[in-house]
Amino acid sequence: MAFTDFEATTWATTDEITAALMNELEKRAMGARPTVKVYRSNVLSSQTSVATIEFEAEAWDNDSMWDVLNPTTPVTVQQAGVYLINATVALSGSSSTNNTYISLELNNDTGAFGDGTVLGFSTGTQIDSTPTLFYHQVSAVGNLSGSDEVKLLVDADTTWGLTANNYDVGDGCWLSMTMVARTPTLS
Repeated sequence: MAFTDFEATTWATTDEITAALMNELEKRAMGARPTVKVYRSNVLSSQTSVATIEFEAEAWDNDSMWDVLNPTTPVTVQQAGVYLINATVALSGSSSTNNTYISLELNNDTGAFGDGTVLGFSTGTQIDSTPTLFYHQVSAVGNLSGSDEVKLLVDADTTWGLTANNYDVGDGCWLSMTMVARTPTLS
């Protein structure tokens, strides 16, 4: 039996694990990892149903996971691996009793809540009452395959809107993904 790392180096299970070998593996593992951060900073007002957030720009993307020329496309994994996914959303609601929700979903083709694999879910925390603002943050870790699509969905019980740059919560809406580990293969 052997282990093949992400640089296609094969290590026999009989290889002695030395400090030098561990240092080499750590150095290789700390190389450039796929990462992306996309955001929407413009207001999205008067929504009455579930919406898949369409991002407007990227802060960074070192693996072509989001198409800046086609912003309606989801963030798409190019390299299989374990990813840390984070999203933040600031929403305005029509009342303080409004329940707001966000969902990080994998391969959701319909745009309906829960039609994809739910990676993370959040109900909002009200941060102000004039206007009624809700803050969401959700994080997830997922073992993703190449071509998996990650989408951010938003919904509320009543009319809602996406705010922009309110109360130092950053951009009104952003999503980031970073590979934290490559998926090793065993042979």
